[in-house]
Amino acid sequence: LLALLALLALFADWAPAHGLWLAALNLESFAGLTVTVVVLWSSALLLQLANLPLYRLLEGYLYPVNARWSGLLAHQLRAWRSARHKVDRLAEQARASQSSGTLAVYGEAHRRFLVCFPANWRHVLPTAFGNSLRAFETYPDVIYNVAAIAAWPRLCAVIPETYAALINTARAEVDFFVNLVFLSLAFAVIAAVRGLGLVVALAVGVPLDGMVPLVDLSAAVIAAALAWASYHGAIGRARSWGALVRSAFDLYLPALAAQLGYELPDTEQKRRDFWDAMSRQWLDHDIADPSAFIRRPLLPDPDRA
Repeated sequence: LLALLALLALFADWAPAHGLWLAALNLESFAGLTVTVVVLWSSALLLQLANLPLYRLLEGYLYPVNARWSGLLAHQLRAWRSARHKVDRLAEQARASQSSGTLAVYGEAHRRFLVCFPANWRHVLPTAFGNSLRAFETYPDVIYNVAAIAAWPRLCAVIPETYAALINTARAEVDFFVNLVFLSLAFAVIAAVRGLGLVVALAVGVPLDGMVPLVDLSAAVIAAALAWASYHGAIGRARSWGALVRSAFDLYLPALAAQLGYELPDTEQKRRDFWDAMSRQWLDHDIADPSAFIRRPLLPDPDRA
């Protein structure tokens, strides 16, 4: 809705758009804009369906952001190494001094590193947004030896609705900023093209009938700045979303094991072996040996209870 109103304001000097703009501002006429509402609703659905490619583009998987085209990956690797070196240096200082202040500085730097980057450099992506997502996607593998992306749809079946609502709200906030990035960029391109077109028309002596190129070019700059701010907003909200996802694995992996019909082993290594076996079963269809782990009766389906 905001993107549509912004475009109508940009083209308010064009007669068809001007009529829609006046109708949008007039509450009595707004009820008659059924077609506009349907188009807007359909566009919102298409934007929602496009979420996956939009995410993958911002993460750095798709052209032109991916590593084959740009040096963004090299930049993120340098940032990863710099942050890792800083954490290691602070760890050495903390071990040497054992003072509470030095330990606190090291702990803060280490936690920030783990929120901003994956633990292993091989998992680094070309963008800060992608690394913020990769940081919590790799957490279950580091801590529990479970493949997070394969486990997540199964884990969702045992997460309580109240906690799932918190995760969905956090994801919706990230979606908002991701969509705002691309809508702002689209508006910036349209405004810039229109402004440059007016500049060319002015240069060749075409009357502009009150249209001012500077207004459109200024709108393009403001929209580009909004896209940049929205990108950083998406990074911040992704890290908050990641905290909830990490907690979901910490809290509900035992429930998932029970739902699968197993008891978790009583040692850390055996538990890691168990989740490794489950992950290989989910990813590679490599059937886990049921005799290697303790079976238990399946839990009742909560939807049928």
